[in-house]
Amino acid sequence: MNWINLFGNTTFDKGELTYHPTPTTKLEMSTPGFAYTKSDVYFENGEIEFSVKLEDASSSCQLVFNYGLQNQINVGLNYNNAPYGIGILKNNVFENLSVSGIGTQLLPQKTYSVKVTVKGSKIELFVDNVSVCTANATVEKAQLTFYFGGNSPLTVSGITISQDTPRVFVVMQFTEEFDELYDEVIKPVCEDFGFDATRADDIFTQNPIIQDIADSIQESAVVIADITPNNPNVYYEVGYSHGINKPTILLCDTSRERLPFDLSGIRTIFYKNKIAGKSKIEGSLRRHLESLGS
Repeated sequence: MNWINLFGNTTFDKGELTYHPTPTTKLEMSTPGFAYTKSDVYFENGEIEFSVKLEDASSSCQLVFNYGLQNQINVGLNYNNAPYGIGILKNNVFENLSVSGIGTQLLPQKTYSVKVTVKGSKIELFVDNVSVCTANATVEKAQLTFYFGGNSPLTVSGITISQDTPRVFVVMQFTEEFDELYDEVIKPVCEDFGFDATRADDIFTQNPIIQDIADSIQESAVVIADITPNNPNVYYEVGYSHGINKPTILLCDTSRERLPFDLSGIRTIFYKNKIAGKSKIEGSLRRHLESLGS
């Protein structure tokens, strides 16, 4: 991994990042310093682990997603007056998505094990193998960045990154005609774009069904839903997807006369369930995935 300082003073040697605050006056000492250090590794979906040793309990160490993009996301230690936190930067102001440990503080001279997982829009922060924060936010493909803050040194070591294949969760009725659409059109197109397409009938757990559905939508990058029949389960899942601002592509057979009122204003791919129709929906689906930056 290669690292470049965008601001502040951080060195990289033998697999370790070391933050060196450089205050020189009493005024600068009274204001915590900070640094942004950016890597050459692009990240969007997967798991990041590292260890961090704080010289001072108040120092900050946070992973930064979407750096330089519209909605920067910070995840890590000593975020916005909380020992553990996940937040998003909007209009130059950080909004808390999830914080914990209020009323406690981290320990100086202690090495913490940190793990951050990103599955679709589900971000989870683990400290010493304990889940401390979970939030929903969109992580876009961008070069991984660290934020360091405080007037005492800190060291990050043992950085490991594992990338996961982003997922598309497909919502539809389980009948033969929709099985063909899924197997012959949706799944191959998703695979061409580097997605792993799954449906609810691909999930095998002991959890309640509604929990598996919610987790699958949260952990997907995109949701594709066929709303041709009046299926309450499909509409529930589409509503949940829209509720958490998940990119959602709607499909509908032209045999349906009209869409429900609440969905009538949403862009929908209409298709004919024939050989020529399948070719047309494939092209439309590709264009929609391209428009999402896939």
